[in-house]
Amino acid sequence: MSMNDLILVILAYLYVFIIVAIGEFLRRKKGFHPMITRRLIHIFAGCIVIIVPLFSSFLWPMLVPLGLLFLIIYSFKSKSENPFKSSMVVSGDVVAHAYGPAYYIISILILVIVYGYLNKLLAIIIPSYIMAWGDGIVPLLAPKLKKQHKYPWSQKSLEGSIIVFLFSLLGAIFSSFLYSLLTNTLFYPLIKICFIASLIGTIVDALTFGPLKHYDNFTIPLISSIIVAIMI
Repeated sequence: MSMNDLILVILAYLYVFIIVAIGEFLRRKKGFHPMITRRLIHIFAGCIVIIVPLFSSFLWPMLVPLGLLFLIIYSFKSKSENPFKSSMVVSGDVVAHAYGPAYYIISILILVIVYGYLNKLLAIIIPSYIMAWGDGIVPLLAPKLKKQHKYPWSQKSLEGSIIVFLFSLLGAIFSSFLYSLLTNTLFYPLIKICFIASLIGTIVDALTFGPLKHYDNFTIPLISSIIVAIMI
């Protein structure tokens, strides 16, 4: 057993618990709506994947989403109130949307298993940040726009897609920069990958509608990860 790996796993859990605790504090003490705290958790919790390169084996970071998945499902199904449930589930929400955080964790677990095994760690990190930042921020900012040009096929808009792209790109570049520092690799060649992956993620988000509209936590990271894996 590697003590370094064990400490990283513990720190990852601690980080996520702190993010959820902050979300619950904002909901209970500051009156934030669960939709807002859910999105804040969405944005910040996924950032923990940046530590994946620090593990000695991809089997270790698997323990984080795997354990969180069981915790999320148990918390959401529980009849009693708990921070995970109250800070991320909106009362009256449809089941498919309510379980979005579980899909979020499953997608990260898939990325860790597949690209950890293939040793393509950027295909874990960049798509996770695209999902966390791009998909996470748009429900908070898009409703504030006075005018939006809706797509014919859904309630999403061109302006919303621009927000998704900008924050996806920002998250992808930020995570790639951190990755380059952690792994002592060149950063500038990664900018092209970030741009293309963010663009693909934005297009996938815009086209995730109808029966798939609640499952963008799958479509965005999984498809953009293929692009990253091909390019690295």
